[in-house]
Amino acid sequence: MTKSSKQKEIDVRGGIILEYNLKVSYMQVLPINGNTEDIDGTIRLLDGNGNFLNKFLHYQLKSTSSIKKEKYHCKRKVIDFLISTSVPTILFVVDITTKKVYWFFFDEKNKSNYEIEKDKSGRTLELKGNEVSQINAPELSNRWSKFAQTHSYREISESLNKMVLEYAENSIKCIGLLYLIKIVRKKEVGIFFNKILNISKSEVESIFSRFAKEKIISETINLYIIENDQIGLESLDELLTTIPIHKLYDLIVDKERRLNILDQLSTLESKNAESYLHDYGNKLYKLINESKTNDEISDYLDYIQRFSYRIPDITFKVAKKIINSEAKPSRELKIKWFGFKGITHEKIIFKIIEILEDLSYLRPIKYINLLIKLSIIEEFHDASIEKLCKLAEFNFEILKRAGYYFQIKLLDEIEKWGKAKSLKYKYAIINICKKLLRSEFEGISMVDYKTINLKFGPLHPSNEISKIRRRSINLLINLFLSDKTIKIRKEVIQSLKNASRLPSRGNYSSELEEIIVENVNQILKFYIDKFSLLDEELIIDIEDETYWLRRRFGSERIKKIEELQERIVSNEEYLKFKTFYGFDFIIDSSDWKKNREKRIESINKFVKEITSKNWNEWKERINTVANKYSTEEAGKFQYFNYFLQNLSKEKPGLAFSLLDQKNNFLDPFKIHIMTGIMNSPQKNKGEKILVDLIENKENLEFASNLYNQAVDFNPAIFKKIVENAIKLKNVNLLYNLLKTCIENYSKNENLKEIFFRIIRKLIQVNDDSWGTMIFWVEDYSIFSSLTSKEAELLLSSLIPNPKIDFPLEQILTPIFIDFPREVAQFFFNRVKFHLENMDDYLYDVIPYRLNDLQKLFRANEQILVPEIFKWFKEENKVFHLYARNLLRQIYPNIDSEFFIQCLEEMIDDGGNKNALQVLSILRAWEGGISIHSICKSFIKQYLKDKSDENYNFYKTELLIILTQTGVVSGEYGFSEALKVKKDEIQSWKKEKDETLRMFIADYEAYLDHYIQIHHDRADEDILLMKKGIR
Repeated sequence: MTKSSKQKEIDVRGGIILEYNLKVSYMQVLPINGNTEDIDGTIRLLDGNGNFLNKFLHYQLKSTSSIKKEKYHCKRKVIDFLISTSVPTILFVVDITTKKVYWFFFDEKNKSNYEIEKDKSGRTLELKGNEVSQINAPELSNRWSKFAQTHSYREISESLNKMVLEYAENSIKCIGLLYLIKIVRKKEVGIFFNKILNISKSEVESIFSRFAKEKIISETINLYIIENDQIGLESLDELLTTIPIHKLYDLIVDKERRLNILDQLSTLESKNAESYLHDYGNKLYKLINESKTNDEISDYLDYIQRFSYRIPDITFKVAKKIINSEAKPSRELKIKWFGFKGITHEKIIFKIIEILEDLSYLRPIKYINLLIKLSIIEEFHDASIEKLCKLAEFNFEILKRAGYYFQIKLLDEIEKWGKAKSLKYKYAIINICKKLLRSEFEGISMVDYKTINLKFGPLHPSNEISKIRRRSINLLINLFLSDKTIKIRKEVIQSLKNASRLPSRGNYSSELEEIIVENVNQILKFYIDKFSLLDEELIIDIEDETYWLRRRFGSERIKKIEELQERIVSNEEYLKFKTFYGFDFIIDSSDWKKNREKRIESINKFVKEITSKNWNEWKERINTVANKYSTEEAGKFQYFNYFLQNLSKEKPGLAFSLLDQKNNFLDPFKIHIMTGIMNSPQKNKGEKILVDLIENKENLEFASNLYNQAVDFNPAIFKKIVENAIKLKNVNLLYNLLKTCIENYSKNENLKEIFFRIIRKLIQVNDDSWGTMIFWVEDYSIFSSLTSKEAELLLSSLIPNPKIDFPLEQILTPIFIDFPREVAQFFFNRVKFHLENMDDYLYDVIPYRLNDLQKLFRANEQILVPEIFKWFKEENKVFHLYARNLLRQIYPNIDSEFFIQCLEEMIDDGGNKNALQVLSILRAWEGGISIHSICKSFIKQYLKDKSDENYNFYKTELLIILTQTGVVSGEYGFSEALKVKKDEIQSWKKEKDETLRMFIADYEAYLDHYIQIHHDRADEDILLMKKGIR
């Protein structure tokens, strides 16, 4: 018996012993199957006569084969769970040998005695005196009742019955309606309930005031919320006997309330609710068919989403209708600088996919078939595959309820497909099988509104899981044999690798490992039997896997591994291919550096061995490797590039025949062939070929890229390339040529003229990106050689650039050193450009971070700060916004004496314009402590005279500025941040200035007011989240 299965047996016996010891008239045990850090059951306390005392507890059960000296070591994760639950939770420890049961509860005294807050380690608990038996059950019931939780239903029900006597049936109606709509604002409760229930406004308000006082409902500063769902459900049942559902629903027109109503109705099991939801579902289906726009359809789908699980068949009917219908138009909205295109047909389909996910376990076959069809539509491929994989994955919560039912259903459906259908939906098969071959489960559940419980561990070995894995492997093997494309076969091999992966977490059994070993041998046998079908690219992936398998399992258990490896190493053509293709990877004890040296050595040897006699053989081999090229895997051809370049350099006569080939296999590699030729003794012939290539427009990009390689620069040829590129107005070619000018300027200063010819052409064609397209440049000396006019021209060409990122900063830095004032004007002009092109909301006027430019700004602050201050003279406030943000980037901590002096001088000079400018600047620091000294100076200057017409404005603005918090975290983040603000100004009280003291008093009152507002709002949010409303 494995360790895990033995513990499972102990746990079962422990549960039986516990239930026997508590089988008395003083308590009722309600166990929950499972052995996790969650609760294992509930205990309801009774009065000795079997009557419920309205109190209950949760419990966690730990069973062991023996307890030594009546002590038990409790793991930290269990302790953390026991002390954090909202319901008091007892720990039971059962010794299955002696059949003794002990209990322990972490009250405040025990938390202190065991120093729970000291560290995060487990604790050894003293159990002596805490034995549980049928004899001491009355005593235990009495002790536990002191910390047990009171069940609210009975108390609330009694309070409600008292109110019924006072307000007749109106109180029941109010509770029922509140349950139906979930929440109601206090200020609207009288009017709203009067309209729906025809009860007077004053009586409604009186009823709700009494509800809150009697704790029948919860209240926040703004809202009333139902407290007990059972009371709400019963009251709603009574309400619906007097007002039909359809009438209630029709009386309420607000969409959010209607959605809440559908949420609540979907929980009712009555025939009336069932009938209404079914009829309403059909009505929505009809409305969707009659809809004129996607926006209308989306609106109706919002309603269906709230109760789709009650009308699964209608929901699928809606989905099929929309998917198979022609796309409808979207409602468009256009304003000055932003255009909203409305909801597209694609967005509607994505919404349907999300809605259907809730039905995946209710109608799995319909769900599978619909998503499978969507998976071959490019727009919905990823989303539909992702949802199918969720159905395939081993979810802990689903496994507990349904076992492997849904995984088996998926396999049953896929196995029905013929060859043609399997090829059509091949990506779905690959991804689903990848999930089915995992050896572990995962699960996520919400403990409460702010706590997520993650579960993971190895799958339990069984015949079912063994069959699921074998069937998945067979599906992948059949797909491999049916689809002859390298891409699909590579993906199949990657999915098959999952079959060899052991659980990454938890203690897994030897039985599970044996299942995995059996799967590995099955896969390796397939590779051996079909070795002749394996392309060299596939063998590389398989060989890499064999080294891992040997290290993990050993050749004794993986019996086929040696035979497969022998097949691989005896394939000489493959060994050559492996030299050219793929990254350096670790094999046995060798590292990547040694592997690199070995591959280069082999390549150099190949180059020496190539002659005119064996050239045809090598030419065919070169074409074979080149034919496997894809832009996604370009990095895997780095050694092939090196080989071609080295071959062309050493034996250019042979390389010329590669350029003459009419097929396009070698197009991605011709740059490396030409680089080799241009560094060979036949360089002149290479240049003639280059000149011929330039005449053909299609080859210009190739020619422009060549001079970015390590070749000797020919100014005449380069100039000809530039002339042709300018005529074509091809910006990508011009980018390449700009980079060449920059890289080679230090060797040929005449390139500056060509550089600016290209810049003028880019300005002419309204280019907005060249500055960010020049990267990986080693020599920026051309930008240090500019005249004032050249700098202005260059900067003007960069104004349309959407953002200033690292490549552009590299260009700006040398210009900044020589022309700081021009750079300041450059940023000003970017603001003007933004105002003229407000439709481009992705345009960043200044960078989010200045990085190296910050040092240059600060080094030139005496020139630049006055220039930036001039922006505040502009009428448009957008200039003010960017000016203060730029200053914030330069001085994040306001630690520059010069900048502080500038602000202080403006304050001392007085005047409304200076006051407005200082206030505008201070906003950028989000109330940080670094602005306090400036704020105090402002207060002393501008708030000393209450009769000043601007006094209230200045004071209000300053209060708002100081109260800014930036980003906060946690439920009470804002209120806590404002408390910190209050603490930060306590040092101000040391100053004797009366104006400052008066402001401090007003500011503290202002803070206290908003601390309370944010605290109340947080309380409200928490309550709504606990109730699942938000």
